[in-house]
Amino acid sequence: KSRKQPICSASIGHRSATVCHLGNIAVRTGKKIQWDPVKEHIVGDAELAKWTDKPYRAPWKLPTA
Repeated sequence: KSRKQPICSASIGHRSATVCHLGNIAVRTGKKIQWDPVKEHIVGDAELAKWTDKPYRAPWKLPTA
């Protein structure tokens, strides 16, 4: 309404939410997570990495870099 920036920028909000999601994954699986913050994926455990992505319904997909 006032056009002021919210509590934080979108990038800071994204990083904050990511840490929360990683904590939930660690608690639910009972495993320690190795996280690559640059590539934004779990390193060294393919089973844990599955928790960070899900298949999209056609025709939706994320662009690949």
